[in-house]
Amino acid sequence: MTYKYRETEPLDVLYNAIRATPGGVTDAANYLSARRSRQISAENLRLRLRNEGDNRLSFEMFDLLIEWLEERGRPDARDAIAAFAAQHGMRAVPMAQISGDQCVSSLARDALTLGQHCGAVAAEVVAAIDDKRITLDEQDAITRVVRDTQETLDGLLARVKHLAAQHGA
Repeated sequence: MTYKYRETEPLDVLYNAIRATPGGVTDAANYLSARRSRQISAENLRLRLRNEGDNRLSFEMFDLLIEWLEERGRPDARDAIAAFAAQHGMRAVPMAQISGDQCVSSLARDALTLGQHCGAVAAEVVAAIDDKRITLDEQDAITRVVRDTQETLDGLLARVKHLAAQHGA
């Protein structure tokens, strides 16, 4: 049977990001070995990321793997942190970085983008509840669009604060 990686499981999210990075698990294992001054094979790292048997990933290794993904410019480098927080009923988001124009019209664009995201959330929820139950795949789809919406909200709030500070509020 094929294992289905979940967007709600922190180690699955981390493993998917590592596998999608050039060099994959082998390069990640080499990075861990160099940073920790302790050898770890690609296969051992793979087992730890899959939580196979007695193999467990330490929090230190989790942190170093996030760092490795960030160094490689992966847009999903921190997604495993968000999944971990969500598993515990919390939300982890990066500090919003404001990009693009710093004017009121850019704030309006943010609001329109937020509307698009809300529509996507509604569409996923409607599709999921059509059969009166929510599958794990539907949970993953809803999780993905909700996280996009949260990111847009955080950016909108950061832009509002920036614009207010510009105008001496």
